Amino acid sequence: MKLRLGGVAGAVLTAGAFVLYTAFAHHMSSEPQAQSWAILLALLPLSLLVLGIARQQLHNTRMFLLAAGAYLTVLAAAWPLLHHELRWVYLVQNLAFYLTLGLFFGRTLLAGRQPLCTGFACMLHPVMHPQLEHYTRRVTQAWTAYFCLMALVSLLLFWLAPPPIWSWFANILTLPLVGLMFALEYLVRIRVLPPEDHLGLTSAFRAYRMAMERNRTAAASSRESSQQG
Repeated sequence: MKLRLGGVAGAVLTAGAFVLYTAFAHHMSSEPQAQSWAILLALLPLSLLVLGIARQQLHNTRMFLLAAGAYLTVLAAAWPLLHHELRWVYLVQNLAFYLTLGLFFGRTLLAGRQPLCTGFACMLHPVMHPQLEHYTRRVTQAWTAYFCLMALVSLLLFWLAPPPIWSWFANILTLPLVGLMFALEYLVRIRVLPPEDHLGLTSAFRAYRMAMERNRTAAASSRESSQQG
């Protein structure tokens, strides 16, 4: 019970922090100039994403430090611009969010790979019949197209629309639109698949948690094997 309450409290705090940051981003996206503290706060999520990916991909410590140094050099060179156009930071963050997820889904559609949604379905369904396999491939394609389309719309609004309009799309509507996509996918699912395949809107989140747990277990086993070797 304590662990469950701790998980709920953590989720509430995370959601609260996200709402506060979203409100801050929406406000600062419309400001013509920004203070240094606002720039640092705006850069925090993007920096964590970039450095996290670099740490994951560059196993050599020296290469990682070189990549981190190059990233900080780019930020230092762009600092004067960011004082006048902080919304560029939020544009890059928004595009990085959509394009990273688009790549995350899309790369699993390559020949010889299992579509991401098919892999999630395998964890929740004891038997994967051909209709379900075909459907989950289509869902993976749909999510890939969705994230790429949202990146394109964000870029077009950034260039063509007033800053408050783009900010509403990028900062306020991002998660509601993702939730709408989940709801639409579920409506399609209950129309084209038999009742035994209707697992509810939260099934994707349960499958994702199971996949992450399996990856952590595999990574821990790999580290133990390498240490023993």
